[in-house]
Amino acid sequence: IKDNMNVAVLHLLYGNHPSDTSWFVRLLKREEVVTLLLSTLVILPLCCLRDMSSLTNLSAVSVVAMVFIVIIIIYLYFDNPGDSVRGAGGTLYENWFEIRPGYLESLGTFVFTFVSQHTVHLTYESIKSDVKSLENWKMVSTVAISIATVVSLTVGVTVYCTFWQHAGSDLFEMYPPLRSIDFCKMLLCLTMLLTFPLPFFTCRELIIVSLTQIGRSECETALDDELHVSLQEPFLNDGHAEEGALERSNEGISSRIVVEDQEKQLLLPYHLGVTI
Repeated sequence: IKDNMNVAVLHLLYGNHPSDTSWFVRLLKREEVVTLLLSTLVILPLCCLRDMSSLTNLSAVSVVAMVFIVIIIIYLYFDNPGDSVRGAGGTLYENWFEIRPGYLESLGTFVFTFVSQHTVHLTYESIKSDVKSLENWKMVSTVAISIATVVSLTVGVTVYCTFWQHAGSDLFEMYPPLRSIDFCKMLLCLTMLLTFPLPFFTCRELIIVSLTQIGRSECETALDDELHVSLQEPFLNDGHAEEGALERSNEGISSRIVVEDQEKQLLLPYHLGVTI
């Protein structure tokens, strides 16, 4: 966001060499200030939500943004404006079989793309109760992973075929100054802004679970294994967890910080404190 958002907006509104000296232009040139404002006005309010169900529509916006990025990348490959985009490449061996330095570092890009395991349980819980079932979850997870795979491979292969040996992970910086690329940068930042809270919810839940264990007696601590099983029951029992296990998991949780009948939701002051 820091490297792309302000540059993209600045170029889209004022061109690659803005001569305007208005306060808005000066603001866009201060990357740290723009990042702080976006974090405070967009990311923080989204992180203050109690669950992921409110992010459903925002996730759809992120998917649409990624589809537009894919379309633009493919269009630039075939259009090759001014013959300044697509490179000549090398031999068949050099293009597709040669292993060059930096291969291991590039694996991080693929790992980051498919890191979703830590949000699986929260995502399942965000599904509306009338459609929450193991069969629907299988469909949702399969479609989501399939979309991520198609988008990632399409962008990766197209960009690689565009720049060949000169391709890098920071793909938008490889293109010449183009308004379409600036638009892609803005869409990418929008996607990151809307999806950042997802891993944050997982971290916050881990903190809440840890806080609610403080002050537990030895007898109550012995129930930790049952609590661990109860977290998996929505999957093991096709969405119908045994209420008794969840009731037992509430034993020992301080009523001073936890919302009544919601073992993983803190009262508002504590909720905001942990979030911030």
